[in-house]
Amino acid sequence: MDLRGKKIEEGYFNLVTIEGDNVASSGALQNGQGTNVGNISVGGLSFNNGDSEFELPKGTFAQRPASPQAGYTRYNTEAEKIEFYDGTIWKEVTTGTEVLEGVEYLVIAGGGGGGGVQTTFGGGGWNGGGGGAGGYRSSVDGESSGGGASAESKLDITTGSALTVTVGAGGGAGNSAGTPTSGSNGSNSVFSTITSIGGGGGGAGGGSGSGVSGSTGGSGGGGGSGNAGAGNGGSGTSNQGYSGANGSTIGTAGGGGGAGAVGASSSSRDKASGVSSSITGTSVERGIGGSSGGTDAANTSGATNTGGGGDLATTLNGQPFSGGSGVVILKYPNTFTLLIDAGLTATTDDTTVTGFKITTFTAGTGDVTFINNDDLVVQYLVIAGGGGGGTAEGDGTVTWGGSGGGGAGGYRSSVIGEDSGAGSTSESTLSLSTSTSYTVTIGSGGAGGASGGDNDGSNGSNSVFSTITSTGGGGGGRSEPSIDSSGNAGGSGGGGGGSNGGANNGGSGTANQGTSGGEGQDSSSPYRGGGGGGAGTSGTSGATSGNGGTGIESNITGTPTYRAGGGGGGVTSTGSLASGGNGGGGDGALHLSSDAVSGTVNTGGGGGGGVASGTSSNRQGGSGGSGVVILKYPKAFTITAGAGLTSSTSTVGDFKITTFTAGSDTVSFATS
Repeated sequence: MDLRGKKIEEGYFNLVTIEGDNVASSGALQNGQGTNVGNISVGGLSFNNGDSEFELPKGTFAQRPASPQAGYTRYNTEAEKIEFYDGTIWKEVTTGTEVLEGVEYLVIAGGGGGGGVQTTFGGGGWNGGGGGAGGYRSSVDGESSGGGASAESKLDITTGSALTVTVGAGGGAGNSAGTPTSGSNGSNSVFSTITSIGGGGGGAGGGSGSGVSGSTGGSGGGGGSGNAGAGNGGSGTSNQGYSGANGSTIGTAGGGGGAGAVGASSSSRDKASGVSSSITGTSVERGIGGSSGGTDAANTSGATNTGGGGDLATTLNGQPFSGGSGVVILKYPNTFTLLIDAGLTATTDDTTVTGFKITTFTAGTGDVTFINNDDLVVQYLVIAGGGGGGTAEGDGTVTWGGSGGGGAGGYRSSVIGEDSGAGSTSESTLSLSTSTSYTVTIGSGGAGGASGGDNDGSNGSNSVFSTITSTGGGGGGRSEPSIDSSGNAGGSGGGGGGSNGGANNGGSGTANQGTSGGEGQDSSSPYRGGGGGGAGTSGTSGATSGNGGTGIESNITGTPTYRAGGGGGGVTSTGSLASGGNGGGGDGALHLSSDAVSGTVNTGGGGGGGVASGTSSNRQGGSGGSGVVILKYPKAFTITAGAGLTSSTSTVGDFKITTFTAGSDTVSFATS
């Protein structure tokens, strides 16, 4: 608004006016005579005279405006952050990034496998070389990297950035035979820009010929023995490991290189040393090379998660051993939290080393992301109630057939590295604010089709968390001749009913939440109902099997669990049972044998379809399983749920997991 010439209290002011996309580079507050004046405050917004700064309105959580409008912006003195109102909730204004300085790492690749023995020439016993240790890279203060190198520089990490972590597998052992094979190299391990090279495999024994040379790797594999010549030790990678030792012409083989020393000589039965690290708070030697010489009862595979090389065989002409898997260990200030992809196996220790967290990755590959402990980043799994199975009733003379199974409740997930419904990738995590109310609703399962007639199953109810809504599963279609017996649309669609002459299509699923139901069997016995759609796969047609679609497995609670399976279709006495989908889907009714099964509670599974016959009692469709809302958030926060919700909270590693199983109310978060 242009206030030039307008009276404000006692004076007249000439103000700089900014309109459209124009920007004033400078200006001053002046009275009517052109004299600069002091500061002015309008509605809590303070402008300093000149062009240096302005001050936002500020206050505590409790002092937020009672009836805010979209666009309101203020400084929250408790959260110490700028926040704005988006029309629904208050959100913090942040750059989304911060530099985490000085992350220490230990990245060790998988060790190489031992080489195979040549078993036939002169009675055999021509040993292959020991496997080389996996490449060893460390930035831990006061410690060493592999190959005699000093510790590398620590990494400065930008929060909010996805960084790759891969834990390398150990290389397979070679095969002992008349024509033996060499050991395989281990696989690389990775953290961000740091790659450690897999250990070299040991060379195979040569028998009457020459021994095979060990492979190059993080540390090199040992050379195999041979009557015509010894295999050479493979070379190591600079600043990661040492070379393997040469084999011999008398049956003994060279040892694999270690992170701390060259491979042991073929004239001894020994192993190259690794490097010790106390990154976890306890000193552990890792990166030991595979054994040298000949057979030894103490020989074994490289130790798991140490990158050790595989040893030679324990008995004459026996089989050598595989290399040990690698490991990635990160040490960082305990003011940060690490979001870890579901494809990685990891543990976090925040008690052993004061002021630091230690995260150890022991298997898998995926992304990790650092966030500040003040950042309330929430991963969610929101599953709606499953649809009920359809119902049909015979008239005492005619067998109508089986009804469709209920569709699973809509499945939405932001768990890092996992899938959301219908083959979609995980959704974005939610960045939330403390002391703000967020709605949680657990959708109930839909009822099976009502008895006393031919009736579709009811759709399940929606589940909600904040702005995330999952759609209730579609009810299964009835079974009735010449009548539309199609399944209902929903999060996942209900299966079509088996019928003669009417439409019996499976209901459609909701994009990125679930799949379609299967078509009911038409015009041929046993008129099997179609399976309800699951979050992972569609329900099968009644003409095929009528099985419910498969749900999706999630590890959000720390225990891998399938949820949101579709219900199986109902089947007359001439058919075989239609199973519910893995993830809580109920089995369909099998006339003369079994009733329809309801979907499992808190999985969003669809209910099984019912069945009708003119020769026996009718079987009603099963109810859908209730939904669930599961939240995963940094353990620096606590959650308070309204009295209308049933919930439980556990701690898994660096996170809290809150599971809501019934009701509807609001929740809020606070710092612990």
